[in-house]
Amino acid sequence: MEIKVETIYGNVNLRSCYDCDSSSDFYDAYDDNDHYLGELWNLPYFDEDDDESMDCLRVALETAIDGNDICIPSY
Repeated sequence: MEIKVETIYGNVNLRSCYDCDSSSDFYDAYDDNDHYLGELWNLPYFDEDDDESMDCLRVALETAIDGNDICIPSY
């Protein structure tokens, strides 16, 4: 599953992944040019029918970019 999130830094596309060793879900983040930005763990749950869910995800991504957990999307 891929989720496109519009942030103040640009668009971030999240691709759902699964780690067999830890039995955990995480996301790989890419920009619109398909440049890899990094991986993210422990993101808030996303429900495509809930606008608040997208807002929480956007805040989490902007915080991750501010904290250098993932790179800033390129234009």
